Amino acid sequence: SGWPGGNGGAPGCGGNGGHSYVDDSRLSVLGLDDEMSLVAAPTVLNVDHSSVRLAVNSQPSSVMTNEQYEIEMARQSISMAFDRVALSVSTSVSIDSLEPETSYIFRSRRVNRSWISEPSESITVTTLAAPIDKWVRINTRGNAPSGRRGHSLTRLSSYNASVFSSLDQSLVILFGGFGDGYECDAPLGATFRMGSPSAGRDVRPCFLRGGASNELWLLDTALWSWSQLIPDANQSWPSPRAYHVAADINGRLLIWGGRVDADPPASADAEPEHLVDLWELDLLRRPRRIGFDWNNATENRTTIGITPSYFSIQVSDLSDQCIRDVDVALHLSCDSSSSRFVIDLIGPNDNQIDSSGKPISISVPLVGRRTSGSTFENIACDGEILFDDEAGSMSKKPLGKLSRFHHVLPNGMWTLRIRNEDLSFRERRNVSNSARLLAWRLEMLIEPCERKGVWTNLSAT
Repeated sequence: SGWPGGNGGAPGCGGNGGHSYVDDSRLSVLGLDDEMSLVAAPTVLNVDHSSVRLAVNSQPSSVMTNEQYEIEMARQSISMAFDRVALSVSTSVSIDSLEPETSYIFRSRRVNRSWISEPSESITVTTLAAPIDKWVRINTRGNAPSGRRGHSLTRLSSYNASVFSSLDQSLVILFGGFGDGYECDAPLGATFRMGSPSAGRDVRPCFLRGGASNELWLLDTALWSWSQLIPDANQSWPSPRAYHVAADINGRLLIWGGRVDADPPASADAEPEHLVDLWELDLLRRPRRIGFDWNNATENRTTIGITPSYFSIQVSDLSDQCIRDVDVALHLSCDSSSSRFVIDLIGPNDNQIDSSGKPISISVPLVGRRTSGSTFENIACDGEILFDDEAGSMSKKPLGKLSRFHHVLPNGMWTLRIRNEDLSFRERRNVSNSARLLAWRLEMLIEPCERKGVWTNLSAT
């Protein structure tokens, strides 16, 4: 309902303005007071040193038109004064021109031309440190390529794009180049050179003192380790070359052209050979996600106490696979909204065995006391908790490093060990805090352990 409009004016003159009001009781009838008040806190899509991208999680109203989303921001300080920094019809908003390593508080509202909701709950986001323009020398693992020039170094961005969220976990391929080859220093007893017979390696590269190469090397930037792919007998392989071009095409490496200089040159005016062939490399190694669930109904009734409880998952039939990433999700039920637990993930390590030949287990703490004498971290008991080394807005960083399982064979028993540290604390106050594990899930990113590559000469097709 509302007041009537204004009176019409005399000829040539405007009329009086009308008056209006909104009857709050009708909002309840229309369902506006309930629907419009539902404003979820924004979530973080991306953050860097100077900007934050947020997702607005509120569902669009079915009864209000011209609805927009307003983002308010305050710097984490004593005053906590909020200012509107964005107004958009889109459910994702970017806020720029922020300061590095600074904590900001964000909240959202729903608005239209005549109405604005109450603010949502707030979230705190800390921007990253500003990038530093400087070179850092990286110490790699294992044998490394020899010095060379005119080689290609290509990052296979598509190789991991669908399964890795972190750009650090990617594969870089080195091919070819012109150099001096590898030193032969077996008389000195060295074992770290490619050509050292005492290292059990092929000594033939020692005699290749220079010239173009067709070596293929892989650099795993998750571990900063080099590995060389050696061609099988009678396998198609590009000829040695330098100064070629290379590109990543949908997770495959393409190389074209290059030149070969005679070593030693036949004459002072000898011309190099220029190649015009096109080759494609398929690594035949696609990472895939696999999950294992524990939801034993009998064990669900077991109360988690001060004495550790163990909940195990058996993994099998993956003997030729290696782990690239591990995440853990679990769902606890507690009498209180949060509690203090000590939780560890214990997994097999077939790469190491004890004196009796049994695999040595790896144990990674997920939740507990960070240092001796420090307080325990409370965790929520009202939903699923996801532990991930690369923690984001929907996951939690574990106390230890799940990356300890990288390159471990997954077969064997994986166990979640849980102890309720809060029980004794509450028992002293005669307060019950029963806790149970409802479910837990082990998620792995795996790929074949043995690296293989297939070259195809596209010029011949």
